[in-house]
Amino acid sequence: MKNLFYWYLLIVGMWLFSSCTANLEQVETTDLDRESVFADSAYTARFLSQIYTDVGYDVKPNRFKTEAFGMAIEHGGLQTACDEAAYKVVSDVTNDVMFATGTINPVNAKEDDVWKIAYVNIRRANVFMKYVEGSPITENVKKQYKAEARFLRAWYYSMLLRHYGGVPLIGDNIYEVDDDMKTSRDTYADCVKYIVDECNLAALDLPDKFRGINTGRATAGSCKD
Repeated sequence: MKNLFYWYLLIVGMWLFSSCTANLEQVETTDLDRESVFADSAYTARFLSQIYTDVGYDVKPNRFKTEAFGMAIEHGGLQTACDEAAYKVVSDVTNDVMFATGTINPVNAKEDDVWKIAYVNIRRANVFMKYVEGSPITENVKKQYKAEARFLRAWYYSMLLRHYGGVPLIGDNIYEVDDDMKTSRDTYADCVKYIVDECNLAALDLPDKFRGINTGRATAGSCKD
């Protein structure tokens, strides 16, 4: 009788373990769209967090990579364009070498570098600022989130400005694939004014300091730096 009881416990335990394991399996969500993202407060917050991902891209120490033998070989960042570091010589002429030798230009610059990354995130910020109003989060949080997105948009414009000088300012526009996009450059001075004005506006709705899990998010001090 005792052996049967032990077997019963073992079977029940294995069943409970398998049930828990099944419930812990990662579920991939494939049906997210703009409406569903901004109808959920958690997804809304994650959308904003995604815009933070590339804030340090242009100063990454191994920003430039070369593909060789199916592997990505990291060999430097913008520090190799000055006397802070030496670039790594590889078989291909890479962006860091061209920055260092003064041969970088619109033709040979990588299209997926700062230009693409900055404008992708500027568009994300525009999408967020437009659709966050429909999200089921409190008005105070919406105000803070929009201010963060506004600062991040200005940040990515400053990244573009450091690399290219005056660039097209697209405002709050959200261009789709078939839209006629603005391609004319605004002046350097206009871009600087836009960035400063946006940062000053964002600072009004941001705290001076975040604590805990929010440490690292944009603050009023970030805007004024």
